[in-house]
Amino acid sequence: MAKKNKNRNGKKGFFSKIGSKFRDFRDFYWHRKIFARTITLGLALVLLISGFTFGKYHQSRELTKKAMTVSDTDQELAFSKTGSEVILDPQRKNKNMAVIPIQIKDTENLSFDAKDYKIFLKAADKKYPLPSNISASFAIFGSTGEAAVVLRGDLKNYPIQIMIRNDKNFEPSDDDSGSGTITFDGREQKVDYNGVAFTVNPKGKNVKQDDRIQPDMSMSDLYTVALGARQLDENTKSKKIGEEQLETAKAKKEETKRRIQELNNALGRDKDDYKLNDKVDGSDDAVNGIVDEESVGDLDQLDLSSSDMESLRNSLISKLDTQNDDIESIEMSLKGVESDREKIEDTIDSMDSLVTLSNRYEVQE
Repeated sequence: MAKKNKNRNGKKGFFSKIGSKFRDFRDFYWHRKIFARTITLGLALVLLISGFTFGKYHQSRELTKKAMTVSDTDQELAFSKTGSEVILDPQRKNKNMAVIPIQIKDTENLSFDAKDYKIFLKAADKKYPLPSNISASFAIFGSTGEAAVVLRGDLKNYPIQIMIRNDKNFEPSDDDSGSGTITFDGREQKVDYNGVAFTVNPKGKNVKQDDRIQPDMSMSDLYTVALGARQLDENTKSKKIGEEQLETAKAKKEETKRRIQELNNALGRDKDDYKLNDKVDGSDDAVNGIVDEESVGDLDQLDLSSSDMESLRNSLISKLDTQNDDIESIEMSLKGVESDREKIEDTIDSMDSLVTLSNRYEVQE
């Protein structure tokens, strides 16, 4: 059969050549198709890797940019062994100093003596080294769980890593509630000590200026900067809110009294008679539908029977009693606010004898 595809000279016939060309084209197309798919797949992988790398790079740049402008207080922090939660409070700065207040929760397994702690400082980015004259102190304000890191030196608008290590001897136990890790140098690290690390920018644009921060400031001044001033501000706000509530409550009371007096006049009663009429029902159900309470001041235009006015009067007298109770409650709250302020001021004044201070620090390369 194969011989039919050849002529007498042994050469391939016309149809044989066509078939061969077709097979060559098919093989060529098939290899081109595989080659094209390989190129496409390779380009897709390159784009995917490039996109992922760019995303990471962009995210890193954004985080670095943020760290270069603000000091982040929204960080989830805890000591590595005890698991005691640490909260960064708003920071303050003045000239070549910065105060980083912190709150330590669950202090049962922690020391309240600042000398049991050591501060470690390290640049967050090698491109922005720490100033050569940087130093740090650690202050603990009594047994409240409140403390502060104080930085000194030629501070710049650069992020700084701070690690606080507790060096008090804790007996090893199997029930340590901490993770056993800290986040330092941008990664989570396993450690065998009780410490907590975070990054701040002591000159960030969200770090407020506070002229009370001075090299020779007292411990009372330091406490005021770290916490006391904020407590006093919150107390002032609470007082203002209470006073506004009291003013509103008293205004409502006066309006209720005016309406009662108007009803007393219409009923021929004494103007300042605020006694209930026991013979009349003054419940909400009894006065419902008699008149809109907002329209009580227009008695001359209302056609009310004496019975209806007596019921409405009783309802307003009951309301007046409730308003008197509200006013008394607000006044008691304001007395509590004033008492709290006195306690805050007393705490500030006594802080010189309550604070423990440590100047143990180390600058890491």
